[in-house]
Amino acid sequence: WRLLMNDKRPSGKRKLSDAALVSLSSSSSTSPAELAEPAIKTSKPAMTAATVASKGPVQFGWQNGLKSAMQADGQALFSDDVCVIIADKYPKARHHYLVLPKRQIDSLAQLQRSDASMLKRMLAAAESFIAENNLLPKGFRFGFHAVPSMSQLHMHVISQDFVSTCLKTKKHWLSFTTEFFLDCSLLLQLLESADSSQVASTVEEPRQHRQQHLISSGRLGIRGSGHSASLAIDRAWFSSLSKAGELKCNQCARVAKNMPDLKAHLAGHERT
Repeated sequence: WRLLMNDKRPSGKRKLSDAALVSLSSSSSTSPAELAEPAIKTSKPAMTAATVASKGPVQFGWQNGLKSAMQADGQALFSDDVCVIIADKYPKARHHYLVLPKRQIDSLAQLQRSDASMLKRMLAAAESFIAENNLLPKGFRFGFHAVPSMSQLHMHVISQDFVSTCLKTKKHWLSFTTEFFLDCSLLLQLLESADSSQVASTVEEPRQHRQQHLISSGRLGIRGSGHSASLAIDRAWFSSLSKAGELKCNQCARVAKNMPDLKAHLAGHERT
């Protein structure tokens, strides 16, 4: 899947109109009146020459699309000295945003213990953004794909309705509803713990048990010691999770027979 950003965002610290928000959420056939959400508040201080220079030159190719997008004028919904929040161009739910560090980090495997404070800032920015835009009742997850398809580390902030015309394939679904999607809170605990075997996931059951198994089985852990110790990820195993699995609803126990069946079922959850 390609997470490239929309270049049609209005510049400056404007609120998104209801129509623009509907476009961002790429919703299904529901009427625009039903899709209208509160205008998204933006917080974007001026970009300094030093900030821009720290990102390096713009890189081309779809894999580098996020690096280009975070430098583009008018894309940021929020920006501070550590991170920037942008809207996913191909959202897989009503609300789908990306939080990117301003420092160049290509993937989770490059995260070290010393980066825990940066992850905390990214998570806090995402939580504040959701709260300030009155989206808390929607239900969100904050996390990373274990094996992302694009360069530049990015945390997904995604509502759990999964109602979107951009949710098209089984791989899309599995990448957000299996252990392929790693909660930021779990990674933070790994980076801050002296012993990864003692990490206790803070997420609810049964996801808590599944995430604990990732660590005990060696699929996810810490490599090295001290501040330079980094995340260790079994890329081959995680990659397999996004390719094979059931289309099980994230809100009940139903297993859909195909993607159209799943999408119709998810739309039914939203109406109830």
